[in-house]
Amino acid sequence: MSFHRLSPKVQEMMQLFAHLDARSIARSMIEKAAERKFLHIPQRADGPLLADTLKQAETLQGIFCPSGEWDAFEFDGMVGECLKYSLLRFSTAQGEKFYSMHPLVQKYLQSTSSTPGNGATRQLVVRLLASAITVGNPHKFFVFNRLLSPHILNVDMNDVIEAGDHYGFGSVLSELGSDLAVGHMRRFLSMWTDLIGADAEPTLQAAFQLANSLKSTGKLAEALPLEEDVLQKWRRKLGPDHLDTITTMSNLSVTYRSLGREPDALPLQEEVLEKRRKILGRHHLDTVAAMSNLAIIYSLVGREADALPLLEEMLQIWRQLEPDHLDTVRAMKGLAGRYSLLAGQPDTERKEMLE
Repeated sequence: MSFHRLSPKVQEMMQLFAHLDARSIARSMIEKAAERKFLHIPQRADGPLLADTLKQAETLQGIFCPSGEWDAFEFDGMVGECLKYSLLRFSTAQGEKFYSMHPLVQKYLQSTSSTPGNGATRQLVVRLLASAITVGNPHKFFVFNRLLSPHILNVDMNDVIEAGDHYGFGSVLSELGSDLAVGHMRRFLSMWTDLIGADAEPTLQAAFQLANSLKSTGKLAEALPLEEDVLQKWRRKLGPDHLDTITTMSNLSVTYRSLGREPDALPLQEEVLEKRRKILGRHHLDTVAAMSNLAIIYSLVGREADALPLLEEMLQIWRQLEPDHLDTVRAMKGLAGRYSLLAGQPDTERKEMLE
């Protein structure tokens, strides 16, 4: 087979590619991980990386960055060898470059794969993928992380050795609503609990993220005790006015509401709104979100008279925040529609907004 005509480093690269979703290997994924020297952990505790992680990063550096740094020209030369023998195919979509291989080529490489350098091939793939993930701003990195998702879906959790890599994979999969996110987040929480203790702040953040993953996959009842425990501990460790405490309180209120426990949700959401008004100000988007959540709960418990002033205030604020922005206009119309339902008949101003 023409595979054996490739240079040794290109053969190792192809064996790695064969353990990815070979239908769409994004060049930017390789580049991002290489620029980070394959040492990036999406969520890290204090302390050194595992020895195996360092070895895996060194092996990947040797394959993709033989000169020591990421070199696009050098990488293109490696890919060019594969294209020459039709072992890879090249395509572009929306400005992104992709490589793919025929299923028969992939199957052959998987069956004959030797371990390149140090570390198992699948663990090298884990290190590559984890090094490309960026978390913390889902709106900014959502599109890029979606490029990684087909590959992350194929990851065996037993091949993940860094707790923070579980967090990265779980975060990406949560955005997809995949049940696999929960497994990664459970591992993340368990490993951090063993590493730094159940009540350490990073562990509580891990429990918070696991609860979010459970909720994103519809497992509200499982998320509830986690959120209750985290809120209790945040109140004790950070105090009632810390933003992490308030965010957890808000999430717990929404969970109660979603489970039909409006009487439990109501006092929490009232407290959230009060604190966000005081700390963040009336016009902050988190404060507006708290108004919306509280108005919904008031409506659900039959307190329309209490919901109406909140809707009125929200409409007023939205009109001040980029009133001509399409999303703002849509939000205003939606709020006006809800006002109409609650009030029975919209006044003249609301009618104009609904037109």
